[in-house]
Amino acid sequence: MKKQLLTLTALLGLSLMLFSCSDDKTTSPDPDPTEDVSYVNSNITSYTYNEYDLDSENKEVTETTHQDSLNYEQQTSKDGKTADEYQVYTNVDGSYTSDGNEYYAGETNKLYAHLSVFQSMFANIEANGFSLESLFDGAGDWFLIADAKATKAWTLFNGTVTFDLPIIGPTDGDVNITMANKTTESIMINDKATSVDRYSYTANIKATTPLGPIDLDVTGAFWIAPNIGIIRSNVNSFTVPIAEIAVEGSERILVNYSLKTVEN
Repeated sequence: MKKQLLTLTALLGLSLMLFSCSDDKTTSPDPDPTEDVSYVNSNITSYTYNEYDLDSENKEVTETTHQDSLNYEQQTSKDGKTADEYQVYTNVDGSYTSDGNEYYAGETNKLYAHLSVFQSMFANIEANGFSLESLFDGAGDWFLIADAKATKAWTLFNGTVTFDLPIIGPTDGDVNITMANKTTESIMINDKATSVDRYSYTANIKATTPLGPIDLDVTGAFWIAPNIGIIRSNVNSFTVPIAEIAVEGSERILVNYSLKTVEN
């Protein structure tokens, strides 16, 4: 009788193990449930943004607010990529004037910004002899600013850059620029709550100078909506440590966009 009870107990235990293993297998999650996205829309002909400086608390400096308009020109070949070309117009004093071109290249789940985009973003990041206008010069032609499938940060640039420092002048520094994988936020666009993907970047700058070492982080982000494009972008304000120079940031935020007219 004792032998029969031991046998029954063993069989029951084996049955429970098999049931448990079978149950685990059927409830395993999908490893990649996300759908593919496109960060460009070929039916959008123009974007209108408000652009303004950011104070030390990264709040809008109202008196600097003006509008930028990006008008789609054509699809073209630019530095090795098929890109969308936009003519930039700036309205500072009541009328729009031409302010160069910007280029973007889209792939499934990805968006690349051309050097021209960063040159435009960083052109106004300067104060009292300190400038970041050349931060991306020599760093390459194209930069991956959005990757919907990324699960960790990636590097945009890691190398030496020459930039201007107060009193000292041109200085070589080691620059490492990284982009973090996306977080999702909701932003109102045309009075409608829209889900956007935020990609934050950090530019770490290290340099040895006669006035002491520099170890500085410059941060910012791109907010990008699938099937629309860039909703918002910025460079946050920061302080240059060797001279305690406060440098204002800059931000651009979408006001509206125009679609192609559909002919009946």
